[in-house]
Amino acid sequence: MTHHWKNIVGVCVAFAAVILASGSVTAQTVPDKAISDDLFDRGVALRKESMKLGETPGSQVLARKKLEEACAKFKESDRLHHSRSKSANLAECYASLGRVASAWPLFRALADEYKGQGDAERETLARQRAEDMKVRMPWLVIDVTPSAAGTAGIKVSRSSAPVEPTLWGEQIPVDPGDQRVEATAPGKKTWHRTVTLEEKQVVTVSVPELESAPIDLPSRARLPAQVSSPSTDAPSHLGMHPQRAGALAAGGIGGVAVLVGSVAGIWAISQSSSAKKACLTSPCNEAADTMDEAAVAAKVSNVGFIVGGAGLAAATILWVTAPSISDRRTSASLYIVPSIIGTDGGAIQLFGAF
Repeated sequence: MTHHWKNIVGVCVAFAAVILASGSVTAQTVPDKAISDDLFDRGVALRKESMKLGETPGSQVLARKKLEEACAKFKESDRLHHSRSKSANLAECYASLGRVASAWPLFRALADEYKGQGDAERETLARQRAEDMKVRMPWLVIDVTPSAAGTAGIKVSRSSAPVEPTLWGEQIPVDPGDQRVEATAPGKKTWHRTVTLEEKQVVTVSVPELESAPIDLPSRARLPAQVSSPSTDAPSHLGMHPQRAGALAAGGIGGVAVLVGSVAGIWAISQSSSAKKACLTSPCNEAADTMDEAAVAAKVSNVGFIVGGAGLAAATILWVTAPSISDRRTSASLYIVPSIIGTDGGAIQLFGAF
């Protein structure tokens, strides 16, 4: 008994679930049907306006625009809630616009629906309309050449609609008017061609091998269009010619060398004087160390003056020969003649004209 009641309860629950599900579907389709019917009525009104405008001279453009709006309303209406009357109106609307390739499959689908309903009269009429559209249709053949077909990742489209490889080389029904054929592939330039088709016309478009696209380097890797070498006449960041900056550097080195030579020379003279005084009061062999120090200092002084003189001379030449920012030349000369310093002393002679 208990098992029997369990079966009854299970059946009731399943039945209730089916009822609730069907009610949910109905609740969802009712708003769509209402919107669909409203769009259909607006489409009918627009088509009537188009017919009236078509009878008025000079209003053909506006009449066609109204008819295009009507077709859009019929299409959305049929999408939201399909019915044979809505599909029939959409098909006839397309036919009125001359969009025979768009109307053709709609008439064929209507014929199949009428056949399923056993309405032979309407089926015959729909098939006849489909045949009328087919006779008027233009056909487009997209021939993808073998070299293009072998390109990795190639994609072909017709007026933004993808064309699968199975349709390459086949006749594709299209509406009269312009058709843009485009082919793209990674690393290749986009190829495209636009052709205009009329009713009953067959046009073949060949897609050639795609050209390689130029490599677009990242901004950081891009080289300047023109690289100019630094000009030797350009002023340095200190506001002077680089040659004069070098003159200052050479002069600084020369000055330091002269300073070292001067100090060493003074030390050599001092030590030499001390050694001579010591020889007057005691044997000279006791002042030998002092004399040696004086000799070494004298050599250092000579080297310092030689290096310093060369540095100052180079600095003078660089400074005088360097062009100034104002393109003025300074007439100046400086001569430094170091005297060889021995144990008896030394001197520096400077000659210049400014």
